[in-house]
Amino acid sequence: IGSTSALLNYIQTDSIKIRDIIIGKGTEWETTGILTLPLKQGKYPIVIIIHGSGPLDEDGTYVANKPYADLAWGLASKGIGVLRFPKRTRKYYSAIKDKGLEVTPDLESTEDAIAAFQAISMYREVDTSNIFFLGHGTGGMILPRALQQTKNIKGIILMGAPARPLADVLIEQLEYVLSLDTLIEKNDAQKKIEALRKQYQSVNAKTLTKETPAKYLLLETPASYWLALRGYDPVQTIKKSQKPVFILHGERDFQANMKDYSIWMKALTGKGGIPYSKAKSYPLLNYLFLEGAGKSHPAEYTIFDHIPEEVMSDIAQWINELIKK
Repeated sequence: IGSTSALLNYIQTDSIKIRDIIIGKGTEWETTGILTLPLKQGKYPIVIIIHGSGPLDEDGTYVANKPYADLAWGLASKGIGVLRFPKRTRKYYSAIKDKGLEVTPDLESTEDAIAAFQAISMYREVDTSNIFFLGHGTGGMILPRALQQTKNIKGIILMGAPARPLADVLIEQLEYVLSLDTLIEKNDAQKKIEALRKQYQSVNAKTLTKETPAKYLLLETPASYWLALRGYDPVQTIKKSQKPVFILHGERDFQANMKDYSIWMKALTGKGGIPYSKAKSYPLLNYLFLEGAGKSHPAEYTIFDHIPEEVMSDIAQWINELIKK
């Protein structure tokens, strides 16, 4: 995980142990997860990390940074176990492609979230009454789909999760990134934006079918994915479950911005929300929950850093307070 003075302030490497755990044992999607636990004996609350967008590894590696490894070591240092694992679309990318499977949010994330919950529930050092999901980015948007089959989840942590329809979030994100690119001529940038808007319109068209070629859709994501999200409302799905939620958001996040944070916060905290739910935004943090200044830019992800201790402490405090309720 590396070592910096900032890292060593909150990670107690001599008080942590690592275990391998099989997720989806005996199924075609079997994978090995990494369980990071406090060293002392006992049963621990557990956080299961559900990945953001892209075929990510168990560390959530984004260029120079490994935010899920930070979360695992940081929370384990505070007495909370963390389960992380490679995303199915990373480990089984070739198999999915070779079999011509329809890629959907459930194939990509939901099924593994359920399998991870089932696997960890059987582990002897786990306090099964205190298992939490942590969804980062689109993982936070998708994981509510798993709640029907994981009813014993204690609570949910959302980090930079979209609350609006994914196509709306993506088109805004892509237009923002193009606006930052000073190497593209203004006319060329406008052409790209117009092409993206056509793809966006195709995603939302009533004529969209599974046979619509991916090249006509946003990020060339297959029609099966977009069709599976039709009518899905992650905010109302969580609200219906009545599972307490801790919403965290970097105010410099351009991938899911403060519009999403505001929607989550208004729906789930305060009057008419879910008891014991909480929201907090961080002025200096971006999508990866790393510090920066000025307008956020994808180039930031190339700068090696770690999630600040404040984020770890806030998550640990919320979990411990919820356990006491």
